[in-house]
Amino acid sequence: MRIANPIYDTAFKFLMEDTRSAKVLLGALLQMDVEEITRLQHEYTKAEQEYISIVRLDFVAIVRLADGSTRKVLIELQKSSLPDETMRFRRYVGSQYLAETDPDERGYAHPIITIYLLGHYVGDLQEPVVYVRRHYLDPQGDEVVEGVPDPFVESLTHDSIIVQLPLLRGRMRNRVERVLALFDQTRRAAGQRHCIEMEENSLDSDQRVLADRLLQAVATPELVRSMHLEAEVFGELERQEQMNIKKDQQIAELHFELEAQSQQLEAKEQQLEAQSQQLKAKEQQIKAQREQFAHAVRSLAAAGQSAEAIAALLALPVEEVRAMI
Repeated sequence: MRIANPIYDTAFKFLMEDTRSAKVLLGALLQMDVEEITRLQHEYTKAEQEYISIVRLDFVAIVRLADGSTRKVLIELQKSSLPDETMRFRRYVGSQYLAETDPDERGYAHPIITIYLLGHYVGDLQEPVVYVRRHYLDPQGDEVVEGVPDPFVESLTHDSIIVQLPLLRGRMRNRVERVLALFDQTRRAAGQRHCIEMEENSLDSDQRVLADRLLQAVATPELVRSMHLEAEVFGELERQEQMNIKKDQQIAELHFELEAQSQQLEAKEQQLEAQSQQLKAKEQQIKAQREQFAHAVRSLAAAGQSAEAIAALLALPVEEVRAMI
């Protein structure tokens, strides 16, 4: 079956407007059952250079913990296709801390969980889904168990989930990867970038919920037109990225060539330096030999030998012998 590609903002927002779909996707990412979920209205999309670069959606959810209890959490879901949004992510989370006005019954803020769906790579991380979680430690590095979780700490710090969509590549080793399979760009339909192809008979219950919603999107002409526009933008971005990659390769090759030339020059300088040292050593050797000859000449002259006799004895020109004397 062909469904709308949720990497596009139009399809993604349509998907997350559906409560069942939001519960499935966020529940899989959180690795918790989402009992209730409410989408807050301060959605934020950032238009930059005539394309949407980042989508931010906020949710309030009631989740069931491993011990069976429930907890209210705030979820900040941010999706970006560009690799230069880090500071915007940070500023947005900070603004959400400032904006929260609904404390719990004890007056503490609810925990915030940030989720980043990225259409690009993050450094050298090789896992498609990475969980960044807090630990309570004492000065010895041992984990603190008593009194955990503490509402004060939970109010001021947060966990994060980072998803690198390009690293999915057909992986379905667990629930979260199976759900994210619908974002896997290796499943893109040939000639239709705005569509993802899935084997309908192999869909599990979670995938079915998301696929049905995305099937509605691909059957809605207005949404399809929006996705086509996004596809054109993404295509242009990919071409620009390829050009940038090619330029980077050319710069790297030029740098490598210059480095090789620099090494050759350095080797030549070292060779000339070695020759210069050899010449200096030769000059010192000749100077020492001349001093030895001069000492011998003066000694023989002091013993009464004539300049001619000394010259014949040492095989030196008479004029040079006389100069030494």
